[in-house]
Amino acid sequence: VAVNSAWTRLCGFSANEALGSSPKLLQGPKTDTRDARAFAEACRLGAASTELTNYRKDGSPFTHRITSRRVLDASGRVYYLSEGREVHGVLSLLASSQVARLFGVTLPRLAAA
Repeated sequence: VAVNSAWTRLCGFSANEALGSSPKLLQGPKTDTRDARAFAEACRLGAASTELTNYRKDGSPFTHRITSRRVLDASGRVYYLSEGREVHGVLSLLASSQVARLFGVTLPRLAAA
C-alpha cells in the first residue's frame, strides 16, 4: 500500500500505519462488505469503481468513491493504482501520475467524477 498526504488527511491514518495493511483498515459497521468484496474482485479482473461507507481512524464514517485499475510494471508485476474521493469532498488520494511513473506505468486518462 502506498498513500499520499491527501489520503492521510481524509482517513486520519499515517502512511506508516497504512503500510502493510489492507483496505479493510477503513471498514466499519456500515461498510457493505459484499460491495467491498465485489470491488476487490473487479479490480483483480482489471478495473472497478464503487462507493462505500468507510471510517476514519477516529471512527467517523464517510462516503468513499473509489476507482482502481490493475496495472503491470515493466517486469510484469501487478499493482493496483487507485483514486478515492469523499463524496462530499474533493480530496484526491492515490493514482497520481507521479506514482505511475514510479512504477514505469502509463495510465490512461480517467473521466472526471
